[in-house]
Amino acid sequence: MRSLRPLTIVRTIAVTTALAATAAVAPGSAQAAPVDRDVTQAQLVAMFGSQVATHSRVASNLPELNRQMRAAGIITPARKSAFLATLVHESRLDPAANEKGSRSRYKGRGYIQLTGSYNYRAAGKALKVNLSANPQVAAEPRTSAAVAVWYWTKQRPTSNAAADRFDMGRISRNVAYAASSREDAERCRDFKRAYKVLSGSNAPASTKCYRH
Repeated sequence: MRSLRPLTIVRTIAVTTALAATAAVAPGSAQAAPVDRDVTQAQLVAMFGSQVATHSRVASNLPELNRQMRAAGIITPARKSAFLATLVHESRLDPAANEKGSRSRYKGRGYIQLTGSYNYRAAGKALKVNLSANPQVAAEPRTSAAVAVWYWTKQRPTSNAAADRFDMGRISRNVAYAASSREDAERCRDFKRAYKVLSGSNAPASTKCYRH
């Protein structure tokens, strides 16, 4: 995301969140199975190819990202595809990503690009980490993953439900990057590729790609 709205981030996302999110998915639906399988590095490459950052760094931090995704209920093919397609556009799936060209102390960092002094302060308070004094911590793998999944499920709580409906347009609106139908289409393309890899099926023709 280019700029986050005010954050109130929790250090640990409760397992009950995952259970509640899973219960909301209809048994037998396309997005209900297979669930709760870790995403692999090979799958990331199959989904996104050269968009994935330095493979060794992405791979070494993937277990933590998978753990955080499970805890946040991002466990179905549709949810994982929407989430990962978003992150690959924000950071190339690199938890240590920094906003290029910015000299700001509070420049975009991490999987979902935490940005701005207010957001660093709010995130640090919730995480019990002094991000105002140590903004680089936002790009450390555990913090980076926690920020990303929290934003997805707490700050923008409709994201999992939108993924269940194959509504990337709503997810793009939630992320709130600068309006661009081209980027909407590119993110939707990557969502569809990821869904094909994870589910073995094509996303439905009714998939919504543009913000609404």
